[in-house]
Amino acid sequence: MSLDKWEDNSRINRRLKDLQAIFEFNGDNKSSNHPFRVTPTGLQQIIDRQKIKSYFDFKCGDGTITAGIGAYLGLIKEKIFGGDVYEVQNNAITFVKVNENQSTINLPSNHVDLITSFVTFHHISQIKQTLTELVRILRPGGYLILGEHDCKNEYSLSAKYLNFVHAIMMIARVGEFADSPNDHDRKNQHVLNNDYEDDTDSWTKQKSRIIEYIKSIYYRTCDELQQQFESVGFHLCATFYYGFDGSTSNHVDLITSFVTFHHISQIKQTLTELVRILRPGGYLILREHDCKKEYSLSAKYLNFVHAIMMIARVGEFAHSSNDHDSKNQHVLSNDYENDTDSWTKQKSRIIEYIESICYRTCDELQQQLESVGFHLCATFYYGVDGSSNPQKLFYAVYQLDRK
Repeated sequence: MSLDKWEDNSRINRRLKDLQAIFEFNGDNKSSNHPFRVTPTGLQQIIDRQKIKSYFDFKCGDGTITAGIGAYLGLIKEKIFGGDVYEVQNNAITFVKVNENQSTINLPSNHVDLITSFVTFHHISQIKQTLTELVRILRPGGYLILGEHDCKNEYSLSAKYLNFVHAIMMIARVGEFADSPNDHDRKNQHVLNNDYEDDTDSWTKQKSRIIEYIKSIYYRTCDELQQQFESVGFHLCATFYYGFDGSTSNHVDLITSFVTFHHISQIKQTLTELVRILRPGGYLILREHDCKKEYSLSAKYLNFVHAIMMIARVGEFAHSSNDHDSKNQHVLSNDYENDTDSWTKQKSRIIEYIESICYRTCDELQQQLESVGFHLCATFYYGVDGSSNPQKLFYAVYQLDRK
């Protein structure tokens, strides 16, 4: 199965399970696949499914999720409405035209009992107009289920992460950016067509289009959205946060890191974050150089290896469609945009990169890891007698005792 097909099926299944958990919620409800933290506490029932006689999915894409929700609710095709900018060819739903600026929906007033909108509102600039139109077509007492990012539209870690996810999805052409015969004229697909008409397009051009698209996104926090919805007549019934504690803490049992830590200057911050996501008793397998950051033969040898790898463009410096935005590839792009660049310029870039490396000995790393709650289980050195290992490479297995 291709990546885009797998991602599409996975996304549909996740969405349907999420909605089922919301529809069937009671005070003891817990979804094994998608556990939620629900506020406010003490709720028994949130949605009365018996009152839902017709349903509209705002910005429905290809209509697959729309059809699945409609079938779950026991509705016939004529009562399952999917709205989007361009017509959807899906025999299981009734297509509804949505105006380009999302200000008009081609449905009569007071026509549906449920509206869903999944990760759509961050693409809408004039949210007030859209909400007014949704209120128009929704019957009094009807429900709106919104799936969105709780993120402020500012230069923050959350926004940077979401922008990174959008970029990766655009490059891989999955999710909302997947090639689809029913979707080729939508805004997202239009961006892709512009970006990737010619796979030989320069990364500079592709990156420019991605940045242009990301700048059009309007993130809003959960509270900001609530204020907007309440201003047009809605009241909040419940909020479902992913993760029982609203985070991804205590999420994995094993972390691996291969020759990475010598590229990290502020190691304490990184270790604190690894501890946060690792469950107590979990393991960290580390592969690194046992080298002190000083003017020594070992450090000179490793710097020489880095320089050769940069010149030959191998290992972490190899050209890769999945890695062209990494720090290492950025160095290469700067160094080798023009193969006729002088050796003086290339050497200057190599020196700049090497000076950013923070070598640490095995003992120094152990001290750092123990300070955040790990204990050393074992160390594996290359070479039976410790020889034949000029890069001073080793594996270390740590276990997390405490937090």
